[in-house]
Amino acid sequence: MLLSAFTKRSKRGRYSKNTQKTKTYTTTAKTIGTKNAVASSGILLAGCSAIAVSAYLLMDRPDAYVVEEPHMELPRYPWYHKSMWRSFDAMELRRGFQVFKQVATACHGLKYLTFVELVDAMMSEQEAREVAADFEVEDGPNDEGEMFMRECNLGDKWPQPYENVKLARLANDGANPPDLTHIIQARIGGENYIFSLLTGYMEPPVGVTVLPGMFYNPYMEGGLIKMPPPLIKGMVEYEDGTEASISQMAKDVSAFLYWCREPKQKKKHRLFLKAHQMLIWCAIIPMFYIWRSTWLVVHNRRVVFMQHNAWFKKPTL
Repeated sequence: MLLSAFTKRSKRGRYSKNTQKTKTYTTTAKTIGTKNAVASSGILLAGCSAIAVSAYLLMDRPDAYVVEEPHMELPRYPWYHKSMWRSFDAMELRRGFQVFKQVATACHGLKYLTFVELVDAMMSEQEAREVAADFEVEDGPNDEGEMFMRECNLGDKWPQPYENVKLARLANDGANPPDLTHIIQARIGGENYIFSLLTGYMEPPVGVTVLPGMFYNPYMEGGLIKMPPPLIKGMVEYEDGTEASISQMAKDVSAFLYWCREPKQKKKHRLFLKAHQMLIWCAIIPMFYIWRSTWLVVHNRRVVFMQHNAWFKKPTL
């Protein structure tokens, strides 16, 4: 009986130790699972943040301002500035600005663009001041209560060619030239549309009647446009010696108008790269933590071989 009682106490003791070990292993597993869940949540949050930042910085939303659809399917050209790893070509923007100033300023404006935004994007501050001095803007009132004209400075917006819509229609045979600040967003195809429109003037096909004062352009809605062909070969003398062909001038001014749509795209690209660097580290650290917490038990475990005690066996009769 004494031996039997001792055997029962020993079994209870072994059972208690096994229960304690099981609870310890269960607690360790729960802790590791919690850590893995937290680290996985960090990786998921970093990935979602990267996607959100990328979408905000690089998402192109032309449909938000679309008012017209092209009459003909637009070709797609490999624009240099469309890649998220590239920025604008400063010389290309400078040539495009030169084309716009010499060709389009008489009819079109950039009322949402300030002269200071030209600085460091395509010219120096002194050059931007000289460009602004070529225009005048109404200011006042002065000490006598009268409005007066003064030269533009860097803080002024690009002046409009016409004071109101009625004057614009009167000077252009009933057509109102649109503002070109956001023309890239206002037309499906963006810069592809602008380039195709500027280079798409041609003779009308057989069966198409063109009214007096209209021109045929298959990329315009309806195929007819009141604006005469604005570009003529050699009409602009580039400062860098580039040949001023029609396609070259159309390409340069299209890139410039895309820049007008988003003058701060270069800063957004830099912010995008910095954010991705930070988010990469935010993902690497939780991944290392998961790896360490997963293999920590394996690397630090101790295997002990215990010899079975024969005197614990129940005696046979």
